[in-house]
Amino acid sequence: MDNRENKYSVVGENEGKGLCPCCRYYSIGFGEEGFYDICPVCFWENGGDDPNHITLEEAQKKLKYLVLWINLF
Repeated sequence: MDNRENKYSVVGENEGKGLCPCCRYYSIGFGEEGFYDICPVCFWENGGDDPNHITLEEAQKKLKYLVLWINLF
């Protein structure tokens, strides 16, 4: 095995993510940039004039049951 040290650096800006109000993952744009973003985890659309057609509480309940169902298999 080679004992060389590899030094890496990341170039660019850190893209901070905002907390999805439905699944609670950091998966949508941060701040106002996250307005109208769709979460890739639970597909909740952040903001707007009721784009989800269900309440946040209903979506969280459905997500909870979906996760439980998936964990059965």
